[in-house]
Amino acid sequence: MKVLVIFGSASDSIVYNPIIQELEANGISYELRALSAHRTPKEVDELPFDSYNAIIAGAGLAAHLPGVVAARSVSPVFGVPCNGAYDGLDSFLSIAQMPPNVPVLSTGVGAHLESSKACAAMQKGLKGIKLCYSKKSKAVEKAVEILQHFKVHYEEDVNPEAGFVNISFVDEYAELKPQGITIFCPISEKTSAEDALEWFSKAKIGLWVGQNRGENAALGAIQLLGKYKDALKKYKEEMRLKVLETDQKLQYG
Repeated sequence: MKVLVIFGSASDSIVYNPIIQELEANGISYELRALSAHRTPKEVDELPFDSYNAIIAGAGLAAHLPGVVAARSVSPVFGVPCNGAYDGLDSFLSIAQMPPNVPVLSTGVGAHLESSKACAAMQKGLKGIKLCYSKKSKAVEKAVEILQHFKVHYEEDVNPEAGFVNISFVDEYAELKPQGITIFCPISEKTSAEDALEWFSKAKIGLWVGQNRGENAALGAIQLLGKYKDALKKYKEEMRLKVLETDQKLQYG
C-alpha cells in the first residue's frame, strides 16, 4: 500500500508529521509533497493521483487542495483541515461540503490522525460496506442508489462494526459511535450558520462528508474498497460529459 500525503505548505508540518509517523508505525509506504492548489496548480495537475491507494490532502483557510485532488482522482481522498482562521471552521466546511459525486472524506480540525488510522484499516483489509441508520432519509436513499449503480454489496444496521466501511447517518441528537472506518453523514433540513457550527463541534472523531451528502459517502466508501477504479473512472467521465452538455446548451442554445 502506498499513500500520497500532500499539504499546501511546509508550515503545516505540525499536522502532517504525526500523520506520517502513524503511517510509518503501521508499515505503510508514503510520499510527502508540499504543493499549493493556488500557487502551484501545474505541479499538482502533474501528480499521478490514481497510482496511490489513498491520498491524504490538507490545507487551511479556503482549503481547496483536497477538493482539487478529488476532482482529478478516483483514489480515496482524506481531507485534513488545518487551523488557519475561525478555529479551522472555514477549512472544515471547504473540505467536507463538496458538491455531489466528488467525495472528500474530511477529518475534523485537530483530528488529523483519523486519516492515517483509516489507511491502516485499509491495509488490514475491509469486509465491505455497512449503512448505519435508525430511520430512512433522502441521504440514505442517495447512498443506496450509488451502491446499487456500482453493484456493490452492502449491509444495513443501526451501529457500525469494526472491519467495515461504515456510513453512519446522524442527526443532531445522535450519539457518535465510530468503529473501524466510520464516515459520518449529517442528516438535517436545517441550513443556518449555527447548524454548521454544531456539526463542526461534533467532528472530533471519524470522517465526515457534507450535510445530506449520502452519495458522496457511498462513493467514498466504494473508493476505500479499492476494487472499483475502472468503474469509478467511467462514472467520473459520465459526470463530466453531463456538465459539458449543459455548457454547450448555454453556449449555443
